[in-house]
Amino acid sequence: MTAIRPALLILVIASTGTLAGCATIRNQPTEGIYKHLSYGSHMSDGSSEVARHFTASGRSSFWFFRLVPANTVNIVSLAEKQIGPNEGVVNLRAKTEFDLIDFLISLVTFNIYSTWHIEVSGDVVKLNSS
Repeated sequence: MTAIRPALLILVIASTGTLAGCATIRNQPTEGIYKHLSYGSHMSDGSSEVARHFTASGRSSFWFFRLVPANTVNIVSLAEKQIGPNEGVVNLRAKTEFDLIDFLISLVTFNIYSTWHIEVSGDVVKLNSS
């Protein structure tokens, strides 16, 4: 019984440290890209139509309380992979969240290794032929 109390105390302290980081962040990437990406509902010249909607996701991972990146997911490259032969993406949205799986990974590793889930969505567009 005496060994259980210290183990529970360590578990509570570790889970409190990981729960303090629970969050959802919605962001818009601002990095340079090769094809057209837009946060609005159409391309700047208005001559495009939506080919399809997409949702892509990945996980970034970190060491030592998220201080050292192990693997980072680039939001723009996730979107660019969806464009293919089309001209671009409109309505681009990115959501970064610390979900249940991320919490469990952090809890089991005592925050030595942790992850973030990243989800990117938008509409792939193609130019209308004139």
